Amino acid sequence: MAKSKVAPIKQVSLPRLKLCAALLLARLVKYATNVLDLKKTQKFLWTDSTVTLHWIQGHPSKWKTYVANRVAEIQLLTPEARWSHLPGRDNPADCASRGLSPGELLQYKLWWDGPALLHERQPSGGTTSNEPPTECSMEQRAHAMTNTTPGTTEEHPLLKTFSDLHKLLRVTAWCRRWLLTARASRTRKHSRNENRCFTPLTVTELEEAEKLWIRQVQAVNYKGELACVTSKTPLNKKVHSRP
Repeated sequence: MAKSKVAPIKQVSLPRLKLCAALLLARLVKYATNVLDLKKTQKFLWTDSTVTLHWIQGHPSKWKTYVANRVAEIQLLTPEARWSHLPGRDNPADCASRGLSPGELLQYKLWWDGPALLHERQPSGGTTSNEPPTECSMEQRAHAMTNTTPGTTEEHPLLKTFSDLHKLLRVTAWCRRWLLTARASRTRKHSRNENRCFTPLTVTELEEAEKLWIRQVQAVNYKGELACVTSKTPLNKKVHSRP
């Protein structure tokens, strides 16, 4: 069984064409495996492109979109297949495309019998260098590395004590009421504020407690911006007030 495909009119690099040929082979193997029920049969696949072989053996995320999509499909279609390199001189697929006449093709042993390695008990590919071909880097996805240093901000002790916002606001509101009552105790309103300590918290007091914490967070995280507002100087253009 054989299958071929005409190269697209749009100019495509040779390594990419070789990768498309490997994808064509993977699809053909998947089809034959399902039709002939060869799911338990060990599969050996070859490509005469060391670049393609290196792409297939790498993770798709390493390559640019064109190569990554095809490598991902090849690995999905042939997860257990063993891919190896076959020298171009032993590739029977090139016989018909290199100008052999019908008479020469009739006597061409490579075309009819395939490469000698197919007749081995345990087929193996040719030796391939562990060093990736230089063409591989052309399709390698660029990775940017950044170093960040987390800023250390001293949190208020109450924030470390209470993990529940509602409880934090209630405690803050009670503390705020006590302070206001203590300040008012020096005035004529002493008796009225003393009775107020035992009444439930109001919505207004909880809202004031929330505003207090908002101002606290802003004072810690927006020191520069608050300084500009206080001194009535323009903010830096790089500062974004919206999230």
